[in-house]
Amino acid sequence: MFNTKNPVGQEINIDGSASQAWMSYVDNYEKASDMARLNAEQNLRNITYSNNTDFDAYITIMHNKWSSAKALGANISDKNFKNIVINSLLSS
Repeated sequence: MFNTKNPVGQEINIDGSASQAWMSYVDNYEKASDMARLNAEQNLRNITYSNNTDFDAYITIMHNKWSSAKALGANISDKNFKNIVINSLLSS
């Protein structure tokens, strides 16, 4: 059977005006965007450097993850990023 009320299947309310459909879209997907941003920030903070890793490659990975988090709306300044990198290094 076909879903004629929500043909796209994205949980967007299409029964009202265009404005109501847009608000339905924003309500559903803004939450997902927040979760994606939080996950990207956590992925950045969870990386730790190991002695066997090429440091240049490690910094490139960190920078790419920082860029991804910022693209999703994370507010991580240059200073905060530097602190994240320093905290990810081994204490030895």
